[in-house]
Amino acid sequence: MKVRSSYPVEFTAIVLISIFLLSAVFTHYMFDFSSDDAAERESIYFGMGWAGLAVILVTFIVWDELLFHVKLKKAPEDVILFRNSPNKLIIQIILYLGIPAICIFIYFNYKINTIYFVLWAAACLVIPLIKKISSGINNYNDFLLFSPAKIEYKNNKKTGTFPISDITFLKIIKNEAIWSEKLEIGTKETSVIIDLNEMELEEFFEYIELYIHDHYAHLLKS
Repeated sequence: MKVRSSYPVEFTAIVLISIFLLSAVFTHYMFDFSSDDAAERESIYFGMGWAGLAVILVTFIVWDELLFHVKLKKAPEDVILFRNSPNKLIIQIILYLGIPAICIFIYFNYKINTIYFVLWAAACLVIPLIKKISSGINNYNDFLLFSPAKIEYKNNKKTGTFPISDITFLKIIKNEAIWSEKLEIGTKETSVIIDLNEMELEEFFEYIELYIHDHYAHLLKS
C-alpha cells in the first residue's frame, strides 16, 4: 500500500515537458551550426532534443519521488513495514548510464562549442552523483518494521533489531520548525536514534506516532 501522496499525473507531465523544452532550448548554445543551412538546422534540433532527454534523466535521479515512493506494507498480527523500492538503485544506475551515452553521441555527431558542451556535460554527470552521495547510496533497501515482538530498521549502513522485551523506553524527538522527527530506542545497554527524515518517512510521521501510541504506550518517554 502506497501511503505517500504522489504528484498528479498532469502536474508531473507539465513539469517534465517544461524541463525538457527549456533545457533543449538553452543547450542550443553548445551547437555550432549555420542558420542559413536548413538541413543542418533541422539536425541540430534533434541534438537539442537529445540534450533535453539527458536533463530529464538527471531529473528522474535527483527528484526520485517521481519514480520511487516509500511504501507501507501491512501484515497480520499488527505488523507494519515501511520500505524503499529494492530496485531503486539498479534503475537509477541504468538511468545514469544513459547520460554519458547521450553526451558521447552528441560529441561525435554534432559540431559543438567545447566550453558550453563541457559545462553542460559536467553538470549532467556530477549533479546526480552529488545527490546520491548526500542522500546515501545504500538507502535503496532501507526499511522500518514495527511489530508486537520487535522493532527493526535499516538506514543506509545503520541497522538494528530490538526485541520489545529488551526496550526500556521509546522517545519521539520532534522539531516542528523544520518538520523533523526522530525515534530514540533505549535498551539496558545502549540507545539508538533513528532519523525518520533521512529514511524519507516524512509522510508517515502521523501514522508512526499513532502506531507507537497504540502498541508501545507503556514504553513512551516524554
